[in-house]
Amino acid sequence: MPITEIRDEGDARTRLRDFYGLEGGEAAPYVELMGLLCGLEGYPSFEKGLHRISELLWAEYRKPGMQDRPNRYSRSIINLANSAFGFMTQDNVVFAGPLGGAAFGQRVRSKVLWKDSFALGHGEFSHSYQWLTAGLVLNWGVETGQHYANVAGRMSRIPLFTKDSDGMTYRRSPLWEYLVDCTKRQGWFDNEGRLTAAVNAWSQKQSEQQNPQALGARLSSYPTANALTNETFRSANNVATLAAGKDWFISFYEARRKAVLAEAQRRGQALIDSSVVNSMKKSAAIARTRPPGMLGGDEHTPQYMGRVDQGAQRSAAHPIQGIKADRAVHYKLEKGDIYANPAKYVYEKPITDAKRVEPKGQHYLEFHGEAGFVNARTGLLM
Repeated sequence: MPITEIRDEGDARTRLRDFYGLEGGEAAPYVELMGLLCGLEGYPSFEKGLHRISELLWAEYRKPGMQDRPNRYSRSIINLANSAFGFMTQDNVVFAGPLGGAAFGQRVRSKVLWKDSFALGHGEFSHSYQWLTAGLVLNWGVETGQHYANVAGRMSRIPLFTKDSDGMTYRRSPLWEYLVDCTKRQGWFDNEGRLTAAVNAWSQKQSEQQNPQALGARLSSYPTANALTNETFRSANNVATLAAGKDWFISFYEARRKAVLAEAQRRGQALIDSSVVNSMKKSAAIARTRPPGMLGGDEHTPQYMGRVDQGAQRSAAHPIQGIKADRAVHYKLEKGDIYANPAKYVYEKPITDAKRVEPKGQHYLEFHGEAGFVNARTGLLM
């Protein structure tokens, strides 16, 4: 039972109406956005639009005074977004883990762009690329930021199938996820047993008992009632793959940043292994020597403790955990600048100040027919 991608503009309108209650003018920009990201007939090419965004970012990056500014690439994106597309980003914002709904919605509502620094395949700037490209080729201009902000807080009226850290799930989906952060589908998502389990788990949380026919109808809705995609640019991973696979200016930075995160993942996992995992192993070994009553109940058998221990170790070994651990050390302890925010996994610092830094080493390279200096990073050229 594979998924059915959005077929045409009418299909996009129907899904936005049925899933999110969006109609008419309220739905119009998001119908256009899906038309662009899904490559529907009659819409501009997302790839060509992203190529143009790369050209514009290369021009921003090379402007006088940019060479000795910190966060040069992020600053280029912010300058372009604020001046041409109606965004209001004032800080260098980094997400080093998945945010809670309130913290996430606050930034979208405030027209803030950010860097996603916790998953290799997702790409740190994929969402900036999606929205800037849409603003350019759909001729939204300075209205782009408002279309972006209006997504905040919108949830589907009905549950949709999607994937979370525990596998397939059936839940209400944020409009943001549905439009620009779909999970890239894998074959095992379509397994009927997994989908049935997801629907049953949802049913058990409902106050009213669900009849078998209704649950069967929900299961059969999977092909369209989902926040998944195959090859469209509604997936940030697909955007990152496109951006990294060209000879554009943004491709140069995508390769650099992926290498940075890969190294962060290695450092972070080593930190977890040396501290958290070893501590868990020691505490679990001690716990297994205690009588059941001292463990808080007879259910805490050695077998039970073993399962808990294995589950915790699997969680600690997840690739994202390594990057999260390393980024926490990087932004909280290593950076001379102060990145501070009370929200978990959010690191922010003002970027509109006049601060200058000692110019970094430079490479003289050519992109899009124009040559210029780019910041060097040891061991990374292209």
